[in-house]
Amino acid sequence: MTEPSRIARDDVVSLPVRLREDFEGTECGDGGFVLQLDGELPDVCGVHGLPAVERRSRDIQFRRTDYGWVQETARKQVWWMLRGITGAAAPKVVVEGEWPICRRCVRNSELFRGLGNLILMAGVGLLFLLFVSIQLGYRLTGLVIAIFPGWFPFATVVAMLAYIRAKTVIYFEPIGDTADVHVRAHSDFVAAARARG
Repeated sequence: MTEPSRIARDDVVSLPVRLREDFEGTECGDGGFVLQLDGELPDVCGVHGLPAVERRSRDIQFRRTDYGWVQETARKQVWWMLRGITGAAAPKVVVEGEWPICRRCVRNSELFRGLGNLILMAGVGLLFLLFVSIQLGYRLTGLVIAIFPGWFPFATVVAMLAYIRAKTVIYFEPIGDTADVHVRAHSDFVAAARARG
């Protein structure tokens, strides 16, 4: 086994998938579809190449672009927001599967989820302080500015991105067809996946 790097996604492996026919009730919208992994993944983390400590069942979402269906990651979400693409009613593709993750991924997921929770709870605390200050007759302009535009919308966007990052367990190339998906993963994951056939 090679020395695991922090994030090494230079290698790409193709994973077989099958189209799920009964995807009514999902958030795919018209034109979207659901793919399921066709087979089990190796017990190696796809991001760090370390032995997996658990498997997480995740629905990985993709959005339609000029390049095909692109995975929704925190970085891509920032790009889409800056370009003004909302995508609320846009069709989506979902890839369902159980993804092997290592201890480092578990820790990162907990860290980003905790960051999102902290940001949202800080906003609730600011709203409570604003309510109390109004009841006591104080006019705290700085507190109002901390809430809007400080906490809402800017800090809530950061919280949303932290939650998206907490759920990201593997990275995909854009999806072009429904026969297989291409995963950008650590070389140890790629070797183990290719060895499984």
